[in-house]
Amino acid sequence: MKVIDTVCDIVDRQELQGKFESISLLLPTCPFRRAADIQNGISMLDQSVDAVVSATNFDFPIRLSFEIDDQTKKINHIFSPSPLVTGDTRSQDHKAAYRPNGAFYMAWWESLKKNRNYFNGITRGYVMDREYSIDIDEQFDIFVAEKLLQDQAVILDF
Repeated sequence: MKVIDTVCDIVDRQELQGKFESISLLLPTCPFRRAADIQNGISMLDQSVDAVVSATNFDFPIRLSFEIDDQTKKINHIFSPSPLVTGDTRSQDHKAAYRPNGAFYMAWWESLKKNRNYFNGITRGYVMDREYSIDIDEQFDIFVAEKLLQDQAVILDF
């Protein structure tokens, strides 16, 4: 089961109908989010949007990525035309791309009930600095988080 299935189960519960205006998901795997980030996200959730999702930039231009076939090891270009083919490979020339960082997902209750997803409808992205966007999914992520804490590269202000 995905976490969005659990959130959708909550918005479908009859006993909760009419009791809340919005619903938020704060994943425990993003421990460096700050209170100010959550407050800023809440302020972006106005009547002109369905949801607000926290995000951070990729560390390398996404348009320069590709897939590798598991069997043949052949490179398959994700974008067409691929900048790797056209020669547009200077990373500085590519527009930033973003990914959800897991810090928060916020939506109007009725929007989530209808859309069944934080990304359907009109969604705003709240951009967070990468050092506050550590998403701990594997052992290497724990290493990075511990190193940031040791070096005081992140200032936690709960």
